[in-house]
Amino acid sequence: MKIRKFDTKVQHLKYKVLREVARHAWAGDLLEKVTDIPEIIVPGNTATMRCCVYKERAILSKRVKLAMGGDTENKNVIEVITIACDECPMGGYEVTNACRGCLAHRCEDVCKFGALTFDEQQKAELAGNGVDVTLLEQYRKALDALKELSKQIEAERPTVIRYRDAEQNLF
Repeated sequence: MKIRKFDTKVQHLKYKVLREVARHAWAGDLLEKVTDIPEIIVPGNTATMRCCVYKERAILSKRVKLAMGGDTENKNVIEVITIACDECPMGGYEVTNACRGCLAHRCEDVCKFGALTFDEQQKAELAGNGVDVTLLEQYRKALDALKELSKQIEAERPTVIRYRDAEQNLF
């Protein structure tokens, strides 16, 4: 089993920014090199995470600013990098042909089948390889059984509550 240091690519990116800021601060040349840090982290002209290398570097320059203390006018505990925010959906993770290419790739983390690949814009695609249809059917049956069990529990809940209340009244 492969142990990962970072749960998401975003965490790894934050680490790279903090490492470079700390490295230059320690060397005493942070103010001179602050504009070079995004190019150090994303060298070349090929985008690796976003639509273009320029957007990647713009986001990285905002991250560098945050690593150096952020916006002193902003009193919030968490600062949102507006250019990087894609307003993630809150209802779960589902891979479709409408993948927005988010950086966190939670879909990759929750997929137990290894069924996802990512294109050059980091958009998820169903690969169709490595998917064990038998295992998938077992998961579906287990989920159906859990749903039925949940229904039974909900149906029996009033009886259990009445029993508990009666038992407390006895003692």
